[in-house]
Amino acid sequence: MHDEKYKENMILGVVVIGTLMASIDSTIVLLAFPAITSALHSNIATIIWVIIIYMIVVAVFSTQFGRMGDIYGRSRMFNLGFVIFTIASFLCGIAPTDLSLIAFRAIQAIGGTLISSNSGAIIADTFEKHRIGKAYGYTSMSWNIGGIARYTCSAE
Repeated sequence: MHDEKYKENMILGVVVIGTLMASIDSTIVLLAFPAITSALHSNIATIIWVIIIYMIVVAVFSTQFGRMGDIYGRSRMFNLGFVIFTIASFLCGIAPTDLSLIAFRAIQAIGGTLISSNSGAIIADTFEKHRIGKAYGYTSMSWNIGGIARYTCSAE
């Protein structure tokens, strides 16, 4: 029983962290627009695509990536999302041009979408009915904290 609860808590922790990362990253770059525009010698009309491309990828692929999780395994797709998200985040950080940054953000969004579209199903598969509401509460809280973090950072 103790090992099972430990396993559940570890899975919940990973899902919460993944959800938090995907939430924060969806719009946090808004704060860096002036710096990005200047560093990449671009303009706001081009740099706005850094956010738009992320949102388009999430909107278009959420259901498909959830279905891929049903077919190939939710944990496998979630973990693949973590890998893609992490590598693409690094590439975004070293992007030499505005267009490469937009392309890397699209790849990053694929990772974030794999994470977020499979996290709820992982919770449903892992937790017993009497504990599932609490687990969903934690993942929802992490999504909301990610959204609030953007506003907290911009206030400083």
